[in-house]
Amino acid sequence: EETVTTIIDTQRRNDWLNLALSELNGRELRIIKERRLSEESATLEYLGERLGISKERVRQIESRALSKLRSALVRGNPSMAEFEIQGYSQ
Repeated sequence: EETVTTIIDTQRRNDWLNLALSELNGRELRIIKERRLSEESATLEYLGERLGISKERVRQIESRALSKLRSALVRGNPSMAEFEIQGYSQ
């Protein structure tokens, strides 16, 4: 029973995350995937070079994308409003 509950909880979290990620535009999604969702996090400088923008602009886009993700996750599961998402609170 515990295993089934864990599987269901994991699937729900994955569904919420995928729904939230679908709200990002292509550049935001790329930055989040490469900075936060990969085994080896890409640097701001690396992504800036790849995208043809400054590392500060990458940081700004990442910050906006994380805010969008927080909002989408809370909309999908209002009880999450009381928790910080990955240590990024506003």
